[in-house]
Amino acid sequence: MQKKLLRFLALLFISGLFQTLLGCTNQPEPTPPLSPITSPEPGTPTVQEKMVSSTMVKPQFTELIDQDEFSTESLYSLLIAEIAGHRGRLDITLNQYLKQAEVTRDPKVVARANRIARYMHAPKPILDTARLWVDVEPDSIEARQVLAQQLMVFGLHEEALTHVDTLLRLSANINIDELIKSASRLNHSERDKLIQMVAQLSQKHSSNAPLLLAKGMLLEMNQQNPQALQSFVQTLKLEPNFIPALIAQARLLSRLERGKEALSLLFKAVKKHPKNVRLRLVYAQQLLLAKNLKEAENQLSVAQTLSPNDEKLLFSLGMIYIKNGLSAQARPYFEQLVKTGSNASNAHYYLAAIDEGTKHLNAALAHLHQVKSGRNLVGARIQIADILDQQNKTTEAINSLTKDQTTYPQFSSIFILAHSELLTNRKRYEESYQLLKQALLTYENHPQLLYRKAMVAEKLLKLDEMEEDLLNIIESNPQNASALNALGYTLADRSKKLDEALTYIVRAYALAPNDPAIIDSMGWIHYRLNDLKKALSYLRKAYEVMPDQEIAAHLGEVLWVSGHKEEAKTVLQESLKQNPDSEILNAVMTRFQL
Repeated sequence: MQKKLLRFLALLFISGLFQTLLGCTNQPEPTPPLSPITSPEPGTPTVQEKMVSSTMVKPQFTELIDQDEFSTESLYSLLIAEIAGHRGRLDITLNQYLKQAEVTRDPKVVARANRIARYMHAPKPILDTARLWVDVEPDSIEARQVLAQQLMVFGLHEEALTHVDTLLRLSANINIDELIKSASRLNHSERDKLIQMVAQLSQKHSSNAPLLLAKGMLLEMNQQNPQALQSFVQTLKLEPNFIPALIAQARLLSRLERGKEALSLLFKAVKKHPKNVRLRLVYAQQLLLAKNLKEAENQLSVAQTLSPNDEKLLFSLGMIYIKNGLSAQARPYFEQLVKTGSNASNAHYYLAAIDEGTKHLNAALAHLHQVKSGRNLVGARIQIADILDQQNKTTEAINSLTKDQTTYPQFSSIFILAHSELLTNRKRYEESYQLLKQALLTYENHPQLLYRKAMVAEKLLKLDEMEEDLLNIIESNPQNASALNALGYTLADRSKKLDEALTYIVRAYALAPNDPAIIDSMGWIHYRLNDLKKALSYLRKAYEVMPDQEIAAHLGEVLWVSGHKEEAKTVLQESLKQNPDSEILNAVMTRFQL
């Protein structure tokens, strides 16, 4: 086909005639380029949401066909890509653009390939085209912003921060959202290295508030609270009206049990920024923590008045009440969402939780069956089985989970795990064991299935098999703190391999020092090693973080043996009030004749 004919077809395509011939309808609005954001207001659509709101990116082919250096093959490929896009074949569109981005290295083609990849939420193509875009157009701020963001998504922080450095030298905005999100997936030592890199960059760009805020949030993640608080204070000295920093500081003060200071900070901030909905939500949350329900409801009412038709805000209002145990106040917001039809699945999910909490189990089931999609779909299906089991309809519950494996094959292993847990809770250990053994023939070496099988094997006193399964998990992933802890604890509790047990638990503790289950194991192994002082130190800490019945039993036993008998009675009796059927608590109290 001649280049002149191609250009003619392209012009027809753009003018709308070609779409008419193909039977296409209206074109959607153009998708805006990705831009940096920092925690948008409730109700403000993010860039990705704006992209999703249209059915396809509007053609920009006019910008491409005027370039004489394009070969006939490239023009043809790009035209095919645009036609495919208008016919809903976005896979073809993306593939053609990815190919031509590499072939032509034309900045406009590369940029469009990247935007299409972002529209389709294709992580690797986004990264590859962003790298190419920066290579062919090094002065493009958008290209570097996208590349820095996507490198963070992939955990390539050092490379990402080099582009952040360039952006800051260009006086461009930066987005810390992905940095914080990806950092949450790191272990303590990895995060510490990232903190050092961000701190160095922050020193270099000492007047940049978002970077200093990022440093503070990373420090907070690593439990370095005094340093985090200092970073937030410094951020607000640089930029007193920086809302994300105000919120970060208030939340940290609240976590540090300095609620009055948090309230004072938020009161002043809301007074200064009366139209900021997000600030009012955080302030209301803090008022609820302070048991000031009347003023909290006032703030939430003002927030809704500021944004009356905002469905995201309705959801946020409902969730604030839910998280504070105020289900009755939460219900109207979720019911309103159900009526609008938007976000109805998530609304049904939380209405089910409210009904289950008030023991209206059939009503809860009715809501759960309305959860048809979204992030709570799997949880809803599992909760259906759980409620059926609560109603002593265990066979029906198992049948529901078995059917879900077929209906939602992509989540099959999760439903098998739920099925296993249901059987285990019913003390049908052998059935649970056989289910997992069979599942592992299909999902060979699946870490969660293998871990669950190890835990059931321990119940059946198949300790050699349990140890073998956990060692297989650890061999595949030496950073698996749960497997290390489970193996160490079981060896400490059920064997004489105490030195070996200590090694595994110490490794787990190094990976997750704030996990109460691992802190409990540290206490228990030291008890078994007859170091009562260390044992008490760890067990008190674990119980403070999570007053679980097993931790209470361990703490009570060690307190009793250490001579703190009155405190031991208090701990055990208080926990037994909350867990009257607890086997482990009753066993300890029987042993000590309490």
